[in-house]
Amino acid sequence: MAYDKAIKDGADVIDCSVQMSCDGKPFCSSSIDLLNITNIAQTPFAQRSRHVPEISSNDGIYTFSLTWSEIQTLKPAISNPYRVYTMFRNPNEKNSGHFILLSEFLNLAKNSTSLSGVLISVEKAVFLREKQGLDVVKAVLDTLTETGYGNGTTKTKAMIQSTNSSVLIDFKKQSIKYETVYKVEEKIGDIISDSAIEDIKKFANAVVIIKKSVFPLYDDGFIIRQTNVVEKLHKSKLPVYLEVFQNEFVSQPFDFFSDPTVEINSYVNGAGVNGTITEFPYTAARYKSIDTRLST
Repeated sequence: MAYDKAIKDGADVIDCSVQMSCDGKPFCSSSIDLLNITNIAQTPFAQRSRHVPEISSNDGIYTFSLTWSEIQTLKPAISNPYRVYTMFRNPNEKNSGHFILLSEFLNLAKNSTSLSGVLISVEKAVFLREKQGLDVVKAVLDTLTETGYGNGTTKTKAMIQSTNSSVLIDFKKQSIKYETVYKVEEKIGDIISDSAIEDIKKFANAVVIIKKSVFPLYDDGFIIRQTNVVEKLHKSKLPVYLEVFQNEFVSQPFDFFSDPTVEINSYVNGAGVNGTITEFPYTAARYKSIDTRLST
């Protein structure tokens, strides 16, 4: 349902965070911990909770503890990042929809006439291979080939994203057909060095950074200044994408008047980013209809 809505609302690219079931099925889910995204705590599978220090200091019920058929019986839970403000997203549909396989995701995108690409996010690859016997890199590459992305039968571009450089290097060693995107979760700003950028260029074609790396904030929600991180990355010919844009008014700094469109414009026209990673594609697409430099 979310993917259908994103396409309808004008997204250029849709993304799939790949997780693995215990029987080796790659599917799309925003979290490896099913407690975060499903009703699993209210099911008999709750007894499969376990402590995995490589993933979290807290116990969890992980995707690799259930088969794909078992995961399909779960109800998804809509994300509510601002629950602390008693702000909830679409409560009428909070458990609607179902999870889909990576192959279904890729076919959905391939059959769309409006999308320019897909982004596949891969994390915990080393842990899954060494501790669970699940090769997510191979699973992703095999699925891309099976769905026509590796043989030139589709015009939809496929990109691979990870916060782990070794994962991107692994993908590049096995296939040069796909662009790689390095995601930097930490706030970097002006501290990133030229040598670090040159290292990134060895394994990535683009970079994703968080918004605070461009406009750092005081604790009270006002912007301190603008960094030169986008300029430095552009100087090395690396496109820069920002995450994550949201519509809730508490998500924007006060400098942007709690307006998501003003926020997008500040990053595009003010900082010169190449695109936005957003949970509300319609807002970004509406802005893009005015400023065609933006990719969503």
